[in-house]
Amino acid sequence: MRGNLFVLTILAVVPSLAFAQTDAGGATQNTKSAKQRNHTTITGCLTGTKKQEYRLKDEKGVTNLLYSNNIDLDTYVGKMITVTGDQSPKPSTDTGTGRPMPVFRVLDVQPASGTCK
Repeated sequence: MRGNLFVLTILAVVPSLAFAQTDAGGATQNTKSAKQRNHTTITGCLTGTKKQEYRLKDEKGVTNLLYSNNIDLDTYVGKMITVTGDQSPKPSTDTGTGRPMPVFRVLDVQPASGTCK
């Protein structure tokens, strides 16, 4: 009986301790900004289509397919921007472009200097 109570106590306490860990600065890991989580940042001109497809040609000439779950990218179409987020390890399988393109999940958008051509 005591063994069962001990196991139940351990099962209840351990998960709560795991979620309560903090980093050296005292902030919980969930409150770090996007730039502090080792995300990728790319800058370029954002283009869009009627189908809500967004592309950003970066400074290296690479065209990235962009998407975001919480940022309205329509407001940035035709503008130079810097996006921070995560690049998919697998390129798109879009057959309409003739070649695969990197897929990029946008977490943050900032205006960038320069003009779109």
